[in-house]
Amino acid sequence: MKKILFLSTVAASGWLSEPFMKMLKEQGWTVHYACRDPLKESCCDMFFPVCFSRNPYNFDNIRAYRQMKKLLNREKYDIIHCNTPIASMVTRLAARAARKAGTKVIYTAHGFHFYKGAPLLNWVVYYPIEKLMARYTDCLITVNNEDYRRAVAKKFKAKQIKQVSVIGVDTDRFFPVDETEKQMLRVSNGYNENDFILIYVAEFIERKNHIFLINTLHELRKAILSLRIVFAGIGRLQKQMIEECVKRDVSDIVNFVGFRNDVPRLMQMADVVVSPSKQEGLATNVMEGMATGLPVVCSAIRGHVDLIVDYKNGKIFGLDRSSEFSNAIKELYDSISLRMQLGANAALGAAEVSLTKACGEMLDKYLSYERLSNGKHVSEYTS
Repeated sequence: MKKILFLSTVAASGWLSEPFMKMLKEQGWTVHYACRDPLKESCCDMFFPVCFSRNPYNFDNIRAYRQMKKLLNREKYDIIHCNTPIASMVTRLAARAARKAGTKVIYTAHGFHFYKGAPLLNWVVYYPIEKLMARYTDCLITVNNEDYRRAVAKKFKAKQIKQVSVIGVDTDRFFPVDETEKQMLRVSNGYNENDFILIYVAEFIERKNHIFLINTLHELRKAILSLRIVFAGIGRLQKQMIEECVKRDVSDIVNFVGFRNDVPRLMQMADVVVSPSKQEGLATNVMEGMATGLPVVCSAIRGHVDLIVDYKNGKIFGLDRSSEFSNAIKELYDSISLRMQLGANAALGAAEVSLTKACGEMLDKYLSYERLSNGKHVSEYTS
């Protein structure tokens, strides 16, 4: 029976692996998971607590290294699939002997912490770690083109570097609806037929840049009297953002709906998906908007530009350039035909980033690493 270990620093990142764990269990694999805190819900056969720390210099990571050495020596996995930088660093170091015995190590970088425009500290801390750890990696997976090109250009010594959209959108949950259903959803959520609704689904943290949107609303509402915006999500900055809306006298057009299980329905009632984020690996909310058949207006950063092409399936604006953002929103408001055209293209493009496609690509990768009884593998590859 094939055996795989997934891991991340904390359980909150477990959703990154959940679709693949489910898929492999259905294929008859033994699936284990390791992270710092217990998983509340899991698709794995067994969970192992390991004291990973997000701080690369925390002594807990030395203990985590020893825990992982014992675990890997005992369990003898066919494949180890790492997520999140520090847990992956610790595990790849601990897996050196296991790799010599035939175990394959996959690392998915869900957005390197060093990127165009990143703080210097990110480059000083994370760049040397990621480059060094690549030599202990059989397959380095990046989720956007900027990270892929950088890993290749900087000669990261992973045996293989691939770009895969591993965070797929579930097109069974996110899909377009007709105008009649859209209006029913609006009424049930307290909106009017003619409201022009923007939606931003994101955690309230600094890099998601909610304040940028809030700062544009006072002037934008003068041009679009029916403007409304829905913020779906929670986070440590949520209270501050509510207060900022009051200060700027826009709280009457902003709806903070908190954590919701019905995000697909919220998107289906909206006109435009927006994302002013400062940093992304590959933006889930953008993919969800595409699958719902909505045009997307987003900042020109990695993880956005991999998905959205200006005037094809949405609009791109320069990061923190409020006039570009406002003009894009006004243009979409003024032209129903443009909204429909961009939204239809977005829905077609969603198939390329669907969860089904992502699972298929990863299954091919897992099967190519399947261990044979003599300790060799079905296939080896060259860098």
